[in-house]
Amino acid sequence: VQGVRNTFATLAATIGTNAVDALQELRTATRGFVADSDLMQAGNKFLAMGLAQNSEEMSKLAEISTQLGMAMGEGPTESMENFALLLANESIPRLDSFGISSAVVRARVAELTTGVDKMDKSAAFMQATMEQAELTMAKVGEQSGTAGGALASLGATMQNITQSAGRGFLPVFSNVMGTIADIAQKL
Repeated sequence: VQGVRNTFATLAATIGTNAVDALQELRTATRGFVADSDLMQAGNKFLAMGLAQNSEEMSKLAEISTQLGMAMGEGPTESMENFALLLANESIPRLDSFGISSAVVRARVAELTTGVDKMDKSAAFMQATMEQAELTMAKVGEQSGTAGGALASLGATMQNITQSAGRGFLPVFSNVMGTIADIAQKL
């Protein structure tokens, strides 16, 4: 978690924000369904892979992926990972797992890449996917009022509490590990 947290702070700085504000935006976007460490890990992917250029885009990707993933029966954390991979790989077959019509996205990509203002295929895929994701979100509705949403929120809260307690022990653990490493090297 410490490495994920450090990377998140570094990447947040590259988009002109701080990690605390970016994490809060992600918490709000995901309705508290996802533990902080998983939010930062997903945010790292969205930013490092160039899928998001700012904290608003990162939060939008987190919202879409968790809402559609949960509506289609997938956990919110897994859905962020899968959505990042779907976008990074421009995977039309994976769109259906989020309730997004691959046929409509394929047709929209063709339209965007052959129009007067020809877009490159990657930009067209992103735009078409996000357009269809918004439409699908409107169809499936909000997921926070579901039993799955309540369970996800409880799980995220418990994981955050556990990790907060672990961070408190980190300095002690680091000292013990340093001592053990010194002894092991001497042996």
